[in-house]
Amino acid sequence: MITETGRVLAVEEGYLWVATIQTSTCNSCKAQVGCGQRLMAKLGQDEALLKVGLGDYPAKAVSVNDQVVLGIAEEAVVKASMLAYMLPLLLMLLAVLAAQQWLAPNFGEPAVILSAITGLAAGALIIYWHGRSSSYQEQYQPILLDHHLAVAA
Repeated sequence: MITETGRVLAVEEGYLWVATIQTSTCNSCKAQVGCGQRLMAKLGQDEALLKVGLGDYPAKAVSVNDQVVLGIAEEAVVKASMLAYMLPLLLMLLAVLAAQQWLAPNFGEPAVILSAITGLAAGALIIYWHGRSSSYQEQYQPILLDHHLAVAA
């Protein structure tokens, strides 16, 4: 289970709106230089707004400004990452191989380049469609693992 800490912004019927500070592990990560998440944090985009189901917690147990611990299954993150990174590259490679076989003899290298771009774009569109259609599936939803009451200032 991958966990992240966040702050409750709103409590509604059956779910919470949580702002997560996504730089919790940046200092321990070996990919600091090439990480897009760290770059976004430096640019001021260090919070993400998430809709989190309450699960077994009663809505009255959690209030605004409480600190919560969210979790998502590692398997879901691995599947989503593999899909996001591998599918566009695979489709680009297949499009290039097909173009070299059937288009290159007649249309030359520009047809192969255009096929590569088309394969990459097709992969991106499939990922976009999959993300929109599966965003409500339970396995991709963060769950509330724990919460701590807000400390009065």
